[in-house]
Amino acid sequence: MTREIEIKLWYNNKEELVAHLNKLGAKFIKKTILKDIYLHNDKVLVPYEILRLREDAGKFELTFKGNMNKDTNVWNRKEITAKVHSKEEVLALLDCLGFKITSNITDDREFWELDGVEIHFLSKVSANVPRTDYLEIEGPTEEEVNQMVERLKPHVRIVTKEETHKFAKKSGVYKNK
Repeated sequence: MTREIEIKLWYNNKEELVAHLNKLGAKFIKKTILKDIYLHNDKVLVPYEILRLREDAGKFELTFKGNMNKDTNVWNRKEITAKVHSKEEVLALLDCLGFKITSNITDDREFWELDGVEIHFLSKVSANVPRTDYLEIEGPTEEEVNQMVERLKPHVRIVTKEETHKFAKKSGVYKNK
C-alpha cells in the first residue's frame, strides 16, 4: 500500500518562486496537461475519499485516495493507483458498480524535484471550476514536506484544509452531502 503525503500552498509570484527553486537547485521535470474525472458512490466511499480516472498524454490511471489525516495541513492518506488501458471500459465498469461522474477537471501542471521531494505547479483550466493556481509539495515523509515548505518561504503560504474542501466540494471532487 502506498501513501500520499502532500501539502497545498498558495504563491503570489510564479517567476520569483521559480527563480528561488532554481537557486535552491531544483530540477524541472516536465510540463503536461492532466484531465481528471472524479467519480463517487455513496455506498462505497466515505466523505473525502476520492476515486479519480486521470489521463496524461494519452495514458490512463485509476486512483483511490483515502480519507486524510485531519490533525495537520499535511495530507497523509492511503493512495492506490492502477494503470488502465481503456477509459471507456473503466467508466462502463464503474457505472455498473454505481459510481457516477461528479466532476471533470483539467489542469496544466509543471513537475519539479528537489532533494527527493516533488513540487507541482497547478493551474486549473476547466470551464466548470474557478481558475486556481497553487503548488503541491509531495514527499516521502511529513517532516520532509514541512522542511520543503520552510525552504520555500516567504514565497508561499499554506492552503488550509478548509479552503481545499470548499474548492473540492464546489468543483465536484467531493460529493456534496
